Amino acid sequence: MLFFIFFLTGFGVYLGRFLRYNSWKVISNPMYLLIDIINTAIQPLIHKEAWLFTILFGTFLGVGFWMFKQLLKVEL
Repeated sequence: MLFFIFFLTGFGVYLGRFLRYNSWKVISNPMYLLIDIINTAIQPLIHKEAWLFTILFGTFLGVGFWMFKQLLKVEL
């Protein structure tokens, strides 16, 4: 479950960094955000960079989490 959240976080970073969505856009124009999310999900071959970034950033978060978890085990 936690690793699924890492990939959702990676997709959220993609939305903010590359599609330039801010948190206030969720409230002011949620339809544009929803349309972009649906287009990215149903047309993965057109949005390769979105999937690549999401997978790589999610993996980065997972590896970082695992490293910190191992580091805490050693110090305790």
